[in-house]
Amino acid sequence: MHSAWQFASSRLQDAPAAADTAETIDPQIEMAMQSGSQQYLDLFNQMDDASIEQALATSVKNKDTVMENALKSWDSIKDDLGAVSSERTAVVTKGDDGYIARMNTVYEKRAMEFTLIADEDLSKVETISFSPVYTTGEKMAKSRNEYLNGYGRCIRSPDLHQLADQHVQIHQRI
Repeated sequence: MHSAWQFASSRLQDAPAAADTAETIDPQIEMAMQSGSQQYLDLFNQMDDASIEQALATSVKNKDTVMENALKSWDSIKDDLGAVSSERTAVVTKGDDGYIARMNTVYEKRAMEFTLIADEDLSKVETISFSPVYTTGEKMAKSRNEYLNGYGRCIRSPDLHQLADQHVQIHQRI
């Protein structure tokens, strides 16, 4: 599954080590991160439900938690996005332990930021994440639905009120 990344990072095997700072990134590293992140996003955009299930099973079998988590995340948001409308070239920055490629992408239903983080020598993808942009109304509706579906029940449970009343009654008897 990481073949897209292996392709992009293989270009750097013969490249000299770069003395990167927060301001300057070796052009070869920047290009590898840009093309690697683009290939990953293209891969996700082309996957149907069966492909996701198959890739997820392979990731679990290979204990590839980065891809497993990315596939689960993608599966949970892909319907909120719709088809891809436009993409931009990834912006690459140097992080504490590697490189970060961020790509803003516009889909039919909303925009999304795609992030890929790789270690310093580009030999391993550390994180793949998707951050869709939801409206305030959508966030509030989701929060309300989670509350009504049980995530907030312990706060509004009548059992807690009964328990508090029983505690007061017992305390008054003593």
